[in-house]
Amino acid sequence: MNKEKLKDFVITYKKNLIKDLKESIKDNGTLGKLDDTEAKDPEHYSHNDESQDFSILLQNKLENAEYELSKLEKISTEPMKKAGVGAVIETDKMSFYVSLATLPFDIDGKHYIGISENAPMYGVISNKQVGDKFVLGMVEYKIIAIN
Repeated sequence: MNKEKLKDFVITYKKNLIKDLKESIKDNGTLGKLDDTEAKDPEHYSHNDESQDFSILLQNKLENAEYELSKLEKISTEPMKKAGVGAVIETDKMSFYVSLATLPFDIDGKHYIGISENAPMYGVISNKQVGDKFVLGMVEYKIIAIN
């Protein structure tokens, strides 16, 4: 298991999200704008308001994503003995990378999922050690290594 590869994967994941958010903001910025030559009926104003609300939502998501990226870039890839930011918790079923919430992904034939230190799941595994078991949903996992 190469923690540098894991870190690079999650950083690329976040950078792609940031790129998509910037494109969405750019695309949304051209929608719903009224100028002085357009008819100004209530429906146009309604669409303009919706567009502005959506732009604010996208901007907030972008700021959060950029903040998370800055935190990700600082994550250590040094071996760890307990669950913490940057730790890889290997179980009998899959491995968890404590960094950022991600969809499941594969690297070098192993299944991983990124989890945030703010996720409820992190609270479940944070005090566990090698050999301990924990249950998520209906699935029981046994920790075989923490790196």
